[in-house]
Amino acid sequence: MRYSQPLHIPLHLRRDDPASLHDQLVGQVRAAILGRALAPGDRLPSTRNLARALGVSRSVVVSAFDALLSSGWLEARPGSGTFVARRQRTGAAASAGPSSPPQGRTSRLHPVLADLTPGQTGYRSFPVEAWRAAWRQASHHLDTAWDTSAHGSLELRTAVAGHLRQWRGVACAADQIVITTSVAHTVGLLAGSLVRPGDGVVVEDPCSAAIRDALTGHGTFLDRCPVDALGLVPQTLPDGAALAVVSAGHQFPTGAVLSTARRTAIVDWARDSGALVVEDDSGYEFCRQEPPPPTMLATGAPGQVAYTGSFDAVVAPLVRLSYVVTGRDLARDLRLRLERQAGPPPVLMQAAMAQLLREGTVLRHVRRLARQHAHSRELIRRAFGRHLPGAEVTGDAAGDHVVIRLPSAVSAEDYVHRLRGRGVVVPLMKDCAVGGADREDRLVLGYGHLAPDRLDQVLRLMTRTASSWRGAA
Repeated sequence: MRYSQPLHIPLHLRRDDPASLHDQLVGQVRAAILGRALAPGDRLPSTRNLARALGVSRSVVVSAFDALLSSGWLEARPGSGTFVARRQRTGAAASAGPSSPPQGRTSRLHPVLADLTPGQTGYRSFPVEAWRAAWRQASHHLDTAWDTSAHGSLELRTAVAGHLRQWRGVACAADQIVITTSVAHTVGLLAGSLVRPGDGVVVEDPCSAAIRDALTGHGTFLDRCPVDALGLVPQTLPDGAALAVVSAGHQFPTGAVLSTARRTAIVDWARDSGALVVEDDSGYEFCRQEPPPPTMLATGAPGQVAYTGSFDAVVAPLVRLSYVVTGRDLARDLRLRLERQAGPPPVLMQAAMAQLLREGTVLRHVRRLARQHAHSRELIRRAFGRHLPGAEVTGDAAGDHVVIRLPSAVSAEDYVHRLRGRGVVVPLMKDCAVGGADREDRLVLGYGHLAPDRLDQVLRLMTRTASSWRGAA
């Protein structure tokens, strides 16, 4: 069934489907956004008109829209309607899925005053002038900028090598580096190169849905290994796996930073089993731990570890530039795979990023953000510790999100629903990742895009909401 403007995609709800009508509608709209059939800024029909077209009650559509609004897929503009969110999420944020509203509650649409979905990047301290100058410089030197190598320009790969040496002590050469568009893209490439049908692939439990989705279609069996406060538990690693995806820098969504002892144990497992460890160091940019734990790449051999990261969290989500450092043979295979895919990231963007890396602009910006994020984490700890005794803030050693376990007297799902009624979007852990069912009572609070004074205002509203609710209980 097709609908007139402004919705241009077919939606089919089946009453004989095991999934509820609400879940079907949420899933199909979300799939349309991910598949770019619905673009950022597209307007959706009114709940009344869409319900009439689908032949369902309006409450089904209202509850589905509310779930999509709460998880950041849609945005409400008072007086104008409901639209696909303009700021589409990447990385961690893109894996956040919608959740159903609490049973027994009447769902209503509310304008979003503050969206704390992880994965958003703020621009308040970004060196905009340096970024503009880098673009101008790149456009004036098209002879060097016009490098359309599928695995990234030599200029950018050389600059990334220098950046990693300064920032993380990673010694590598340009021919060991491949440029991709995201960490999930990297994982999919590595799986296509190394995994054969029936092979096992280790993923963390819980883990990002983007990582899980990148591994689908390769005929793999996913071995889920639990994550605790120190990261992935090495004792649970299985025999016979071909690949293990490990979030060492700041695990999503738990926020755990992999301990040094576990890094060593995981590398030992890879050596004994013949598997490749994909070391995702995303989020460690904002860790102030000294001395920093060594990378697994430094501990193991290039044939055992592929080290990957991304620039979207430190520059902007629209800068779709990530990298992977691995052995030369595997890097060559990845390059051949990329040559059969779509073209490389925009060459001018690569040239501009290379200049920012060479000049040290990115490194200085990372250090500045690390200080700001440390201050934001302290605000969060202080707010919940002072106004909501019994709340526990974890995952606050790095990254740009934390995890909050509420006191037993406070229902996390009801609390999130009440916050949504006040215009504050905070996802539950079950909305942000797959697996980890025992962690559904935790909130995942992203703060990296908010200035400290704005974050402080939002925290006051959050703690006031919880305190007044508890007082009325």
